Amino acid sequence: MSPGKHNNITAAIELVRDLNDYTKFTINPMRGHFNVAGANKVSSWLTGYPLGINFSRGYPIYGPGEFTTVDVLSKKELEKLSNKE
Repeated sequence: MSPGKHNNITAAIELVRDLNDYTKFTINPMRGHFNVAGANKVSSWLTGYPLGINFSRGYPIYGPGEFTTVDVLSKKELEKLSNKE
């Protein structure tokens, strides 16, 4: 949970991309609640992204550190993201 936490995820994803040049690799966050892990697997399957996904433009935008539940709630941006008037 460091200030640069989104950089950690980016580095891990880049590593998996590089490893996929040789064989099949995936990345999946390991967290305390298995339902969260299941939601991440479904999100990854449907969008290619495990978390931090914004659908406000009609397609998935990946933004860890910007669109995760904790980030959106802490910045009080929930209405801004969900209100499409």
